[in-house]
Amino acid sequence: MFRTKKEPIKPKAIVDDKEIISNEEEIKAKEETSKEYMSEATESAILEKIEKLEETHFYLDKDISLNYVAVKLSINQRYISYVINKNKSKDFAGYINELRILYITDRLKNDSNFLKYKISFLADLCGFSSHSRFTTTFKKVTGVSPQSYINDLQEERDKEKQ
Repeated sequence: MFRTKKEPIKPKAIVDDKEIISNEEEIKAKEETSKEYMSEATESAILEKIEKLEETHFYLDKDISLNYVAVKLSINQRYISYVINKNKSKDFAGYINELRILYITDRLKNDSNFLKYKISFLADLCGFSSHSRFTTTFKKVTGVSPQSYINDLQEERDKEKQ
């Protein structure tokens, strides 16, 4: 952005009271707009459709996208994104990745055969295209690395056998 000589450069530390008030007004306007973005009934209906879609394990597909989900549910992408952001407190990618990790942790807990698989196979199985992305996301969701998680489950199973 170019300035003309008439425009003085304002240091960022100095802020007018008018500027603070206008920023507060903008924030209030945005909050009001978000409240009016869609009715609660519409939001609930979309959330219900998303939760039904979760039951099909659609998120295991590596090529899943917001557009795919929008087409599948016949709902505008922005509406889906808004509902996920508001109700799941994460963006679409974060939501999908968390579902994938929850799926694989459930499989690890309930099927002892999964404990024998390599991490890269588990990553591929739940829809991640890379081992490192899976490991990073797994640790973010569960708080431990996949290998630590598997080791802990294995130790629990060994104790139960004794």
